[in-house]
Amino acid sequence: QTPVFLATEIQDGAVQFYLDIPRESPTVRGYASILVAGFEGASPAEVLSTPDDVYMLLGLHEVITPQRVRGLHALLVYMKKQVAKLQ
Repeated sequence: QTPVFLATEIQDGAVQFYLDIPRESPTVRGYASILVAGFEGASPAEVLSTPDDVYMLLGLHEVITPQRVRGLHALLVYMKKQVAKLQ
């Protein structure tokens, strides 16, 4: 398992996520970066309304391992919890 450190803030109505993931884990860094990029400029409401199974809607469960899917799910849920705390 790879440690993922996440800092979250809201600036001018937009959520900002900052990740710190070891360089030795390029795959995890890539998947996490996709989530962060997807939320770039998003409002807290947009982040919170994102379905917890968005990876299923995108078909990612068909092309990545179940362990990676669980990791993405856990990160998304954690991101949403952080946003909810800041509201």
